[in-house]
Amino acid sequence: QILVEEGIAHPVLIGCAETIRATAEELHLDLDGVRIVEPARFPRLQAYAEELYRLRHRKGVTRREAAELILDHNIFGSMMVHLDDADALIGGLTTHYPDTIRPALQVLAVRPGLRHVSGLYVLITRRGDMYFLADTTVNIEPSAEDLAEIAIVAAETAHRFDVEPRV
Repeated sequence: QILVEEGIAHPVLIGCAETIRATAEELHLDLDGVRIVEPARFPRLQAYAEELYRLRHRKGVTRREAAELILDHNIFGSMMVHLDDADALIGGLTTHYPDTIRPALQVLAVRPGLRHVSGLYVLITRRGDMYFLADTTVNIEPSAEDLAEIAIVAAETAHRFDVEPRV
């Protein structure tokens, strides 16, 4: 709601439209400016499934499996980002962390020039201070080089939020 009101983002909610609308009503949220997408009714579902197959067939995913897998909200959302139908994906509130990140790692490529994927949390205090906590969840026992790359990427992200990073 705040993202829409402040013009920060144009959310795309993935799931059953009826359930989303009912939940929004219960929470007194306005869905103006919010797009609801039901994967099973998405006009480009077949193209999404075919792209998932193209990305994953060498890992053993068949066309039939891709057609089933694409209905998973995390996979579908990752594919929306991959195909430029969304800019970002937020997930994990109601699923286990590995079930949220695994589809993203399977669908989205690591940025050219980077060796690893890393996580980043943004904390905003009541005073408005922002803290960026880099990779508290993805890499186990990173090397010094890995830590340097993670710190650089986290600093770049802080700059995108107009925050001067201190690493």
